[in-house]
Order: sequence, then structure tokens, then C-alpha cells
Amino acid sequence: MMNQMYPCEQIPHMNKSQLLHFINMVSFQVVDTQLFLDTHPCDNNALRCHKEFVRKYKEYKEMY
Repeated sequence: MMNQMYPCEQIPHMNKSQLLHFINMVSFQVVDTQLFLDTHPCDNNALRCHKEFVRKYKEYKEMY
């Protein structure tokens, strides 16, 4: 899903502003999937997506 927005090979070539924008988008996805999981706790696909968004958020936040 996210790789369609920003292929992994593009991330290291982003400037700080672009990276911050990407971090904000991923942060929104983390919150959005968490809210969805609050009402759909057994949705394994949503849980998988949420874990991936959290992983990417931490990774790119550290890069920033």
C-alpha cells in the first residue's frame, strides 16, 4: 500500500521537508488504523497494516 506512494528507493533521496511530509502521512495512517482496530479488533489485515505503518513510522522518524 505505502510502497505505491513512495517506493523504498526514493526515501533516502528525500530532503528534510519531503521526509517530514512522509512521516506525517505515515503518522496519520498509524492513527487511522488504530482507530479502525478499536472497532474491528479481529481484523488481521488491518492489524498487519497497522504494524507495518508503525514500523515505517519509527524507521523514517529515526532517519529524520
